[in-house]
Amino acid sequence: MFESFILPGSIEINASDILLILVVACAFETIVQAYSLKISRKSEREKEIATSLLSLKYQCAESKKLGPESFVETSKLERGILSCEKQLQDIQSEKESQLGKIKGLSSRISYVLYAIIAAMYWKVPMLLLHDMGKGGNASGYLRKYFFPLQFGISSRIANIGQPSGSVGPLFVFWAGQAFTSEVFTCLVNILDS
Repeated sequence: MFESFILPGSIEINASDILLILVVACAFETIVQAYSLKISRKSEREKEIATSLLSLKYQCAESKKLGPESFVETSKLERGILSCEKQLQDIQSEKESQLGKIKGLSSRISYVLYAIIAAMYWKVPMLLLHDMGKGGNASGYLRKYFFPLQFGISSRIANIGQPSGSVGPLFVFWAGQAFTSEVFTCLVNILDS
């Protein structure tokens, strides 16, 4: 029955370890994405300042329509506008600073997790293809099924210490991170629309 498919004859899957690595990757990425989202969202103070800024701009435009006799009032409103814009700019620069710190910290933690996973699962494949039959190459099969993911330096790094024709634990971890990141992006886009 399976003879008609281009799948290899025997596949070893280390399901419990795959699940464990995916849970760790998804949990880590969820924490990073949630914290980043919390920081990047507008706070109540920001919303109040933005509303105040719009109100001041409207009042300033109305004051300018009155002509030169309302010059003093117009200049007070323009100073208020500049003050609100400066406050918003300060808040934005603080957010960007915090997001940069989070990105740096999460990057360092990621590297530590990569090292731990690579050390724990050295020469333990998550998915291993056997019995290629007809002179097939297991690595060639994997390249075909994981086409865009199996090219580049990251796939070579992920397969260090792994037998030929296998998927390593770092590949599974990165897949979990990528999946969680995409889910968060989709949820944010849905909630913002």
